[in-house]
Amino acid sequence: YKPNNPGNKIKLDANESIYKMPEAVKRDIISWLENEENLHIYPDTDSTILREALADFWNNGGLPLAPENIICGVGSDQIIDYITKALLDCGDRILTIEPTFSMYSLAAALNHGQIARLETPASSGFYCEPDVIIEAAHANRAKILFICTPNNPTGHDVKPEDIIKITGSVDAMVVVDEAYAEFSGATMLGAFDRFDNLIIMRTFSKAWGLAGLRVGYAVARPEIIRALEIVKAPFNLSTFTQLAAVSALRHADIYKDRVRELKQLREQLLNGLSSAAGITVYNSTANFVFAESHRDLAAELARHGILVRGFGSRKTEASGGEIFSVRISVGTKEQNEEIIRILKETGGL
Repeated sequence: YKPNNPGNKIKLDANESIYKMPEAVKRDIISWLENEENLHIYPDTDSTILREALADFWNNGGLPLAPENIICGVGSDQIIDYITKALLDCGDRILTIEPTFSMYSLAAALNHGQIARLETPASSGFYCEPDVIIEAAHANRAKILFICTPNNPTGHDVKPEDIIKITGSVDAMVVVDEAYAEFSGATMLGAFDRFDNLIIMRTFSKAWGLAGLRVGYAVARPEIIRALEIVKAPFNLSTFTQLAAVSALRHADIYKDRVRELKQLREQLLNGLSSAAGITVYNSTANFVFAESHRDLAAELARHGILVRGFGSRKTEASGGEIFSVRISVGTKEQNEEIIRILKETGGL
């Protein structure tokens, strides 16, 4: 997995937050550094205080989580690695619903697994019927089924009732990646204890704006968490990282306001791109927008110093040419306006 070089005027390729750390969180950190700093010793290997803070946060939201339902990792990527490492024997298969986050397949391959891919067409808005997913999981004898909702890179979400149907109908461990769930408002966390084959992943990298600190976590029944702890690296989250995440949870109202604002900015970007010539824009419930065009939109924006995530091109028989796919992270109002202006001008409007 090779991320882009960030040396551009505007960087909107990695679905990062447009907001810096709130002043309230900075003050918490400064106070800790001045009065309690203990960076000369190893961090708590179990992230106890963070897991307790997460349980309290979700308890206040009406969900009965306990610390033993939670495991923390260095971003969602490390959680994905734990899951594939703990559950896959050599040659076992995972099932992914494509297009989706490439780290599922990479982690499976690195842990001696095989990958079965269920392709979904753009014509359906990338939606796949639950029965089709269930059939594919059985046909491939999948050990793990990854469902990303809202999906990266397409931005569409999978309804909780569809996931419940799938989870109750397959033999695979169903891993629901909710990295962008704060932007959609839908979650499977209310059902985590209903199934012995359900893991829900969350991250502080997107809505919480802590991508530079790398904090992820997974929620599941205690017996599943204990299985993942067997392969967890010791001291994986730094003391500083745990402190920042706990402080962010303490100031959750700030982040909720930011999510509301970012959703308005998402609509600005969606509407603006939809009005540009030759661009098909897909509805998004995340903090990014997925679009396709006969034009290489990523290259057009790169020439103007704007970095977005291009996914190359594919041949289409219907149109007799190439279709380029691109994912654009939602930017500030000014950044969104700049993108829309450039694409309209290069498109001949």
